[in-house]
Amino acid sequence: MQEEVSDPMSRMRFAPLRYALALVRFPRLLDMAGHVAAFQEQVRATYPLVDEHNNVGMVAHLSNQGFEFRHVTEKMWQFSEPGRSHAIILGPDFLLVHAGTAYEGHDGFFARLCAAVQALGDTPGMGVTHATAVGYRMIDLVEPRVGTREEISDYLKPWALPTDPADFGDQPMELQEGAYIASFKTGPGTLRFQALRRPKVPFPPDLLTPLVEANGWIPKVAAGDFVLLDIDHFAAFDPAMPLDPRGLLAKFRELHGPSRRAFDSAVRPRAVTIWDRRKA
Repeated sequence: MQEEVSDPMSRMRFAPLRYALALVRFPRLLDMAGHVAAFQEQVRATYPLVDEHNNVGMVAHLSNQGFEFRHVTEKMWQFSEPGRSHAIILGPDFLLVHAGTAYEGHDGFFARLCAAVQALGDTPGMGVTHATAVGYRMIDLVEPRVGTREEISDYLKPWALPTDPADFGDQPMELQEGAYIASFKTGPGTLRFQALRRPKVPFPPDLLTPLVEANGWIPKVAAGDFVLLDIDHFAAFDPAMPLDPRGLLAKFRELHGPSRRAFDSAVRPRAVTIWDRRKA
């Protein structure tokens, strides 16, 4: 593995990052349940706590009658550190590492996933040899400090801020929720940027699983106005690439750069000063 590179986000004393995940997809293993115990032995020294979750979803099947939809239930297994600061999740076609506010900087985070990938390869009989995609996602909670006259616009640039609506006449309407969603083509893959203003739950719905709740990673919001910045950068491989930890680490580093630049371009310099009080 390469020498760890410092991550500016990890040096902020009051960083807004609330959740992060890094994921590797691989060809579906139809009998993953039969291999979980052997995989656990590979990671148990670091991640001794085990949780199971049945994920209910919907898949589409194309037949002579057109698209048919059916519900499916797939089991996922989470292996967590004793303090639940970091955890890995294994599913039938993916492996991921995720963390809450204990996120330690991108290289240390990616190294955790690559170590888990090595464990996957070392599991007897597992037979996972190739990766079909990788992804990196960051969730930041941007909110003014309570007891100040700060506004959310002091933290975010206009392009990244779902703004209040214009005056609709004698009875202006107050914004309840807003969103800015965009997708960008990058060198490594595709970057999706979402700014969610005042969502009912301060966490992306697709990530709100019992596993995240069990880890205690759902953020608490103190301000009346806030924005979730959700930056998701992923790359698919065609053909699939060998499941090599060093090669995957290089791919994740490629994903991190544009993700960090997207964050930096969305926030105002004053916000960075506030989050890193050592500069105040």
